[in-house]
Amino acid sequence: VYRRVRLGVVVVEHRPPGVPSRRGPPTRGDRIATGSGFVLDDAGHVATNQHIVAGRGTTTVQFAANEDPVRATIVRRDASTDLAVVRVGRARAARLRPLALGDSDAVRVGDPAIAIGNPLGLQRSLTVGVVSAVGRTIKAPDGAKIRDAVQTDAPINPGNSGCPLLDAAGRVIGVVAQARGDGLGFAVPVDALKRLVADL
Repeated sequence: VYRRVRLGVVVVEHRPPGVPSRRGPPTRGDRIATGSGFVLDDAGHVATNQHIVAGRGTTTVQFAANEDPVRATIVRRDASTDLAVVRVGRARAARLRPLALGDSDAVRVGDPAIAIGNPLGLQRSLTVGVVSAVGRTIKAPDGAKIRDAVQTDAPINPGNSGCPLLDAAGRVIGVVAQARGDGLGFAVPVDALKRLVADL
């Protein structure tokens, strides 16, 4: 699964106005929001968390550690589900590796759960666990209730926000949004993402 999907996982960075660019993991006091994302299609759309790209600023996407980040345009932001979609130019999109989206209704407790993201700037790190529960309700950063979240014990760390939570076949079953301690991570259900991108 990892070999097949890893090239579809990216770094998403959002810098407020006036904050210069920098490379590497976030540091203490850093005002730059850094997280993960994944490619949705060959038109250049990338899914991530809304809290990463919230507010005014410049958004970039980095596809590999040895490549410079490229500018991205925010095309969807939904604070109520903590989901966002950004887009890169078509010239870059030609090299993208879209990830397949799964079905929230098919997710079962005990199913394998695989997270591939960029914790602490360590690109495309894989962690593995199981689906611990489905149908959870979590709070978005704006206080809205996100229903039907997927709970997992796959290790989730800073920088994993926005990364895909995958099933054993490599299909996205959720967008990692938050962790509340060791073995307690949550992902927004993939069906919420499908609704957000239905008319793209």
